[in-house]
Amino acid sequence: MPIRNPQTGRIIGVVDLTGGADAVAVHSLPLLQAAVSAAEGQLLLPALAMERPDEDFLDLCASDGPRLSGKPISLRHAEILTVLAAHPRGLNSAQLVEELFEQPDGASEGTLRSELVRLRKFLADSPFRRIAARPYRLQWQLQTTLTRLWSAMEDGDLERALQLYPAEILVRSQAPGIAALRCRAQIALREIVLDRGSAQQLLRLGRQSADSQLLLASLRELPLDSPVRPLLVAEIEALEA
Repeated sequence: MPIRNPQTGRIIGVVDLTGGADAVAVHSLPLLQAAVSAAEGQLLLPALAMERPDEDFLDLCASDGPRLSGKPISLRHAEILTVLAAHPRGLNSAQLVEELFEQPDGASEGTLRSELVRLRKFLADSPFRRIAARPYRLQWQLQTTLTRLWSAMEDGDLERALQLYPAEILVRSQAPGIAALRCRAQIALREIVLDRGSAQQLLRLGRQSADSQLLLASLRELPLDSPVRPLLVAEIEALEA
């Protein structure tokens, strides 16, 4: 079984199991795989000992499309990373297919494997960006708009949450897993702003999402002499017409 350089993928050695009938017993393959994994893990230690780069951030709301630490990334690759970041314990191939494909079929797992090959090549410029298999999971710390949004909401920092979420995440994505994450984030942010948001925060999110209930809540919080009130009343009437 080959041992590969974990940074380049080049074969640098092999683990050989020679012997009689016992050498091909059912437990032999797992033992070989464990030995290879241990060897490759040791080879990776010097790279891991180097100073790590700044934390990766996947921007899901950029106006010109998703970006990984400032670098443009395809929609499908952003979807894969977002789903895996939301499931740190990993997903098997069937689960990942369900998260990514609207109408999965017999070819979907093959398509997914091809996308993962391309994604791994895209990530290969850093030795830290690794995607494990069985199950598929991220092996480095990746922050996304969603993970930072949830952190801000858990900390009660509504201003930061609203700054992080100026628009829908991956607005062009129709992947079921992304749609579910998007819906969950929208509902949570809406509820927390309704519960404890200021007039301006209610107004900002209400206008962003064209939500008359949020705008009405903002209207109730605004001073009676606020010049915004007449405009806000007109907006609410238009939404409810």
